[in-house]
Amino acid sequence: MPNLSNDLNSIINKRLNNLSASKIRAFDQKVSSIPGIIKLTIGEPDLATPEHVKQAAIADIQADDSHYAPQAGKPELLDAISNYLDRSIGVHYDPKSEICVTVGATGALNDVFMTLLNPGDKILVPTPVWALYFQLIKMTGAIPVQIDTKKDGFILTPEHLRHVLEGRGKGAKAII
Repeated sequence: MPNLSNDLNSIINKRLNNLSASKIRAFDQKVSSIPGIIKLTIGEPDLATPEHVKQAAIADIQADDSHYAPQAGKPELLDAISNYLDRSIGVHYDPKSEICVTVGATGALNDVFMTLLNPGDKILVPTPVWALYFQLIKMTGAIPVQIDTKKDGFILTPEHLRHVLEGRGKGAKAII
């Protein structure tokens, strides 16, 4: 009988071999047991779900509105996002062609990276940054080019960006 674990290892995408477990999640798990600690680690909400959100979810379930949404998001949500952006910061995006709803920031970043990046592409990553960015980039086979922003007060200045683009970031396809 074949060794199943060897067979599985032979079919897994080899780009995943260079990935490691999330250090921030391991750290979060370790410090979570400390009484009274104020955690500034991951974006886990520490607030209860607002009552109006609970009631809206219940109403949708009772109305049998519990099916998958359209791939880019529900039209009424896309319209609301477009209106909010227009009202709050004065920019208009077409809800039918320029806005897409994802399941969280990680899903959005993964979608963007998988859509834009090819193996060998360079992507500029100003640091410090959320560590998961590097894992997502590596899964595409692209090469993250870190830009240390500490000396400029954690701001990526045009001069620093120009310097990187003329050197080790030359030919970069994207910047986070």
